[in-house]
Amino acid sequence: MAIGVGLIGAGMISDVHLKGITRDQRARLMCIADTDEAAAARQAEKFGALRIVSDYREMLDDPSIEVIDIAGPVFLHCPMTIDALEAGKDVICEKPMALNLEETDRMISKAKETGRQLLVKKYQRFSKPHEIAREMINNGDLGRIYLGTASTVEQQLDQENDPNAWRGCWDKAGGGALLDFGIHKIDLMQFFFGRARAVTATTRRLIAELPEKAEDVATVTIEYESGGMASILSFSCDDSLPKTWHRQEVYGTKASLQIHEFGTTLKMTKSAAGESQEIIATENWWEEANIASIRHLIDCLVDGVEPVAPLSEVRHDLEVAFAAYRSSDEGRRIVLDPVSD
Repeated sequence: MAIGVGLIGAGMISDVHLKGITRDQRARLMCIADTDEAAAARQAEKFGALRIVSDYREMLDDPSIEVIDIAGPVFLHCPMTIDALEAGKDVICEKPMALNLEETDRMISKAKETGRQLLVKKYQRFSKPHEIAREMINNGDLGRIYLGTASTVEQQLDQENDPNAWRGCWDKAGGGALLDFGIHKIDLMQFFFGRARAVTATTRRLIAELPEKAEDVATVTIEYESGGMASILSFSCDDSLPKTWHRQEVYGTKASLQIHEFGTTLKMTKSAAGESQEIIATENWWEEANIASIRHLIDCLVDGVEPVAPLSEVRHDLEVAFAAYRSSDEGRRIVLDPVSD
């Protein structure tokens, strides 16, 4: 029997959540909740939800809904997750998991206390080029990897400059360009290099106009316990640049990988001994990876599969991100605790 899913949030990101749910016969879309009932109604009609509600709490008493999928603003992730877990529901949550580590730990503790599953969507781990890169790294095809670079750009300045938008607000988003979409690159580098041991960063608001908003540019250098390093650049832009832009490279003692976005295609090239070889080019990679990540989380819920992004690694992404903010504020290198529960 299919598990019943209730989605919270009918915004832009809800499309890939809904595609992942409705394309899997093991899941059934029962309800969509959003304070914007018109948006919820549009998504319900498009994806075949049985009903809509304006208050997500109405879903928590519905025994036909076993899973709550949270795709709403970051400042609501923690209270919604706690409510859903206490109601006996399993939870899928969008990134970033929470506004801070205190909220993150409360969510993890509540999942342990209730015995329910809490899963966070980390879609970049499910891009085919990234999956193959991880396999090549683990197989030793690159030799010892020692350096990673990643850059990501999003057209977010309209929201950075909108006083009514939650994105970019410290109290509603937890941060700006780094926590909003740079977190994906922090996670991807953890996927490749493992646990971080130190962080040095600079975060600034360089072109956004509202002083109360968070950073629109972040540069982060991460040192890993494995001995490697990574450099991450994340910034918001206007329409003078592509809507999104993803580039990452991994350098090893035997070979290197270049994973670059061209329009909606993500292409990976391997370079060694002065020669380059295209390994894979994935069209529509962003949507496909997002859908694959949702289907993987259904695997976890239905078949008991271990999550590719366990909560310990999800938490570590946030530990690195908040260490980066601290590094920028204090103007120094931040050494992380060697073990984080």
